[in-house]
Amino acid sequence: MEPIIDKIDKEFKEVEVKKLNAVENFDLVSKYGIKMVPTILFLKDGKLVDSSVGAMTEAELRKKIVDILRTTKVGGFLSGTCEVVG
Repeated sequence: MEPIIDKIDKEFKEVEVKKLNAVENFDLVSKYGIKMVPTILFLKDGKLVDSSVGAMTEAELRKKIVDILRTTKVGGFLSGTCEVVG
C-alpha cells in the first residue's frame, strides 16, 4: 500500500497523509480499536469519519477519499488520513 499512499499524498493537497507503525504507536491502535493491518483511518477535525481495513487498490482509495471529501466538505476539509501498518 505504501506506493499508493505516497501517490495519493501528492495528488490530494487537501488531505494530510500520515503513515504509522502499529507497534510503535500502540496508543492509536488502542484508541481506534485497530485489529488488522493495514488499516486506513479517515479523520476530520481530529474525529474519525470512516475507516478501511485491508489493502485497497489505488482506484478504491481514490474513490473513498473523494466520497469522504464530498460528504464532509461543509464545515471544513478532511484533516487527516492515517494508514496504520504492521
